[in-house]
Amino acid sequence: MNKVFALALVLVALGLLTEAKAQAPLSASSQLPEGALQGVPHETGKEQIATDELPKAVKQALQAETLKEWNVSEVYLIKGTVQKADPKPMYEVYFTNAEQKKTVARFYKNGKTVSGKR
Repeated sequence: MNKVFALALVLVALGLLTEAKAQAPLSASSQLPEGALQGVPHETGKEQIATDELPKAVKQALQAETLKEWNVSEVYLIKGTVQKADPKPMYEVYFTNAEQKKTVARFYKNGKTVSGKR
C-alpha cells in the first residue's frame, strides 16, 4: 500500500511540475531576476512561515523523487479567507534548482497538491 501511495504521490508531483510549466507565472522554465521572490506582495491572509512549520504530510510530499533536484526557498501559509474558489488553507512553496530556475507549488494540509488555477 505504501508503494502505491508513494507512486501516486510521485505522479501527482510530476503532473504538478508539468502543469506549473504550462500555467504558473513562476515556471521551472522561466528565469527570474536574482531576489525576485524576495518581497512577494503580502496578501491579507498570506504569511511567510518556516519550512519546519509545514504539516507532516506536506513535508513528506516535498520528499517526492520528482522534487529531489529542487530546494525550498520560501514557504507561505495562505488562509482560506483569501481564496474565493477554494476556501481551504493551503501552503505555497517556492522552489529553486541548481540552475537558479524557480517554480511554485501549492499543497493542502494533507499533502495533496492543489490543482488548477488559484
